[in-house]
Amino acid sequence: MIRRGSLLLFILLIASASLAQEPVKAWEGTIDLPTYDWKEDPYPRFWALDGKIIYPYTMEEVISTTKENRTYKALYLENDYLKVTCLPELGGRIFSVLNKVTGKEMFHKNKVVKPGLIGMRGAWISGGVEWNTGPHGHTV
Repeated sequence: MIRRGSLLLFILLIASASLAQEPVKAWEGTIDLPTYDWKEDPYPRFWALDGKIIYPYTMEEVISTTKENRTYKALYLENDYLKVTCLPELGGRIFSVLNKVTGKEMFHKNKVVKPGLIGMRGAWISGGVEWNTGPHGHTV
């Protein structure tokens, strides 16, 4: 009987705590960012000839030297404590996680999208959080 009462009390505490908080909000919008564009090589490289194991993907080695404003689709998720911005057009990268309590970013937030030639496929963008799987850590 004590166990049942404890479980009921626990459920009531959780329910009352969740009622006190604002609900989580999710919405889709856009974000404008200065961007140095990059292009894919239309022809995949074969690893036997090139020594790079990225086939069937292409290289992204052509980076523009001109900065232009670009509008990206953004997915936002927000609660009382955090505001998360995800950019699906950049591979689902978590672009920003703002701690609303302190007013500071949790990760480095770039003010510009400028790739460097350091990724397995060439162009790689720093900042935020990118999704990686596989044996190489940073997959193509």
